[in-house]
Amino acid sequence: MPKGIPSTFLRALWQIVRGDTDPKDFEQLLYTDTHLESVLGDSLHRTAIETDFGNRESVFQLPMRLRTFASAHDRSKCQCLRYADVAVIGMGVPRQGQDWPFIFSFKEPGRLGPRT
Repeated sequence: MPKGIPSTFLRALWQIVRGDTDPKDFEQLLYTDTHLESVLGDSLHRTAIETDFGNRESVFQLPMRLRTFASAHDRSKCQCLRYADVAVIGMGVPRQGQDWPFIFSFKEPGRLGPRT
């Protein structure tokens, strides 16, 4: 199993998994980064280079495998990297019978920059 995965690579990997990076960009990385095989390991690297990036189903399957890999190697306590740049994140206190948590107050906790 690969060790010492650079945080910059892990961050880029999560971007691919979340769908924030075009799969074609990852395909380009596969063929240009000489260290990628040692980072991903033989099996996952082989799966990645065998992916048909012109086939939607094949491209859909790869991030699912990469998610498993990234989850196993992400030692961060923060889950932020796992969420897409545009994601709906439930916040607040769950209430019985409701799908979304309830926020008790809509007060603005603070603001950066000049006051308007």
